[in-house]
Amino acid sequence: MLASSELVDEIYRAALSPSEWEPFLAQMARTFHAAVAMLFMADLRTHEHIIPCRCFGFTQGQQSLFLNRFMFERNPFAEPAAERPWGHVVRTEELVPLKALEPTEIYQELMVKAGSHCGAGISLSRVGTMGALALHRESGGRAFSDAEMSLVRELAPHVRRSTQFQMRLGRAEQEVLACHALDQLSAAVFLAGCEANLVFANASARAILRGDGPLIAKKGRLEARQSDDSRRLHRAIFEAATNPCNPGLGCDGTLTMTGTRNAPVRVTVVPLAKRRATGEWPANCCAMVLVEQNSSTNASEILQRRFGLTGAESRLALKIADGSSLSEAAERFHVSINTVGTQLQHIFEKTDTRRQAELLRLLMTIARPLLRG
Repeated sequence: MLASSELVDEIYRAALSPSEWEPFLAQMARTFHAAVAMLFMADLRTHEHIIPCRCFGFTQGQQSLFLNRFMFERNPFAEPAAERPWGHVVRTEELVPLKALEPTEIYQELMVKAGSHCGAGISLSRVGTMGALALHRESGGRAFSDAEMSLVRELAPHVRRSTQFQMRLGRAEQEVLACHALDQLSAAVFLAGCEANLVFANASARAILRGDGPLIAKKGRLEARQSDDSRRLHRAIFEAATNPCNPGLGCDGTLTMTGTRNAPVRVTVVPLAKRRATGEWPANCCAMVLVEQNSSTNASEILQRRFGLTGAESRLALKIADGSSLSEAAERFHVSINTVGTQLQHIFEKTDTRRQAELLRLLMTIARPLLRG
């Protein structure tokens, strides 16, 4: 039997590189003389895989049958396994006695045909999730001995930590992707906790905080410049967190606040859906605050942020997007046609385009939808 230290090394290699789960499961099968070794974790509500199912010993068709037919339904192991603590080690006979298992569909249509029978495993089920590292021996094989169960127990804390690490890594990657996507929007987006603590601000929102917009960050809390507006904003965020079906003071969670030069600004507070087990927003977020701005005054800033253009270059790009010629743009900005030509070349370089028509398509497909009011 392989030394536990070698198996532990395999476990942590898999945590850092999920593709390593397959060779680890193959090694587990050889170590414990198992016909099948599998690892999975999924969200019971959405049926989304938190850790993709990895399997050694099943054919592709058998794995597909398990995933599509038996993973969430008709699985007699699911309910008793969910009652076990996270990381608990158990023999399958303790979950479902063989006499109760034999008449079931999963036994007749999958386990018998795959040649798997008695087994043992590590429960990875938590509230709202179902998961396990399972080992099954061939039909007629001996039950797992006490010594073998002892080794599985030695491995259990490492499997638990490894899968937790993989979940957190996946959650962090999703949060980074979500925040990166929000950074591409022209709308100002703030993510806040239930007490208005500021968790994230996209690029447009950060521009508001740096300037003289309607919202500010004060001691880590999202505030409005006007005290009355702050009270209404905080109440809307709290209601979004505690009563997501009826957020904010308006019927749609929209508030009107005082902006620059006393101009009215629409601020919408949207409750964030409860996180799936994988997570999609930073953990302490409960509301999204969107600030609607005048798109014409922000268009230049959007292009500067997205493509790294200068102010003059972004203004020229907008004139091109509006259908103006270079000579018309030169006249409008009171510069020579040579200056406009130089700026256009810089725009080509920064937007990775070569011709004016190509630049126009880029602006129409990427920038213009973001700039419309």
